Amino acid sequence: QLPEVMRILEQPAGTLWICTTGGLWRLRDGVLEPFGTDEGLPRENTSDVLVDSRGRLWVCAQKLYLSPTAEGRAFRVVPTPGIEVPRAITEDHEGSLWVASSGDGIARLRPTPFLSLFPAGESPLDAARSITLDAEGRLWATIQSRGLVCRERDGRETAYQLGDGPDGDLQ
Repeated sequence: QLPEVMRILEQPAGTLWICTTGGLWRLRDGVLEPFGTDEGLPRENTSDVLVDSRGRLWVCAQKLYLSPTAEGRAFRVVPTPGIEVPRAITEDHEGSLWVASSGDGIARLRPTPFLSLFPAGESPLDAARSITLDAEGRLWATIQSRGLVCRERDGRETAYQLGDGPDGDLQ
C-alpha cells in the first residue's frame, strides 16, 4: 500500500511522480515504483517534486535533491544555505527556482547559489508551507504566521487572512 500522499505531479507523457510520507514513487505505464537510496534519495517524507524547464527533477525530502533528468536517477543533494528543511518548490518564467521552507522563509535559486529573500527573524515570512508563481510573475505563499501572502515582482507584499471580510471571505 502507498504511504500517505503529500503531492502528485503529472508529466506531459502521463508519468506521475508521487511524494509520500514514505519517499518518492513513480507511476508509469501502470507500474508503481519506489525511489530511494539506490537513486540517491532517502526513504522518508517527500513533500514536493518539480520537473523544471530544463528537464531536471527536483525533490524536497528534508533536503533538496536534484536528478539531472526527469527519469529520476542519480540524485544529489543541492546545498541550500539559509534553508534547513525545504518543503515546496516552484519555477518562475525566468527559470529561477523558489523554495519554501519549514521555518526559514523562502529562497530563490538561480543558476548561481541560493539567495535567501525572507530569512527567519528578518521578515514576518517564517514557516512557509506552499508556494506558486502566477502568470504575472507574482509569488504566492502560505505562511504559518501570516496566511496567504502575495509578493509582487517589485517586492511589495500583501497578506490575506480568512474571515476578515464581511462574509468571512479573503480580505
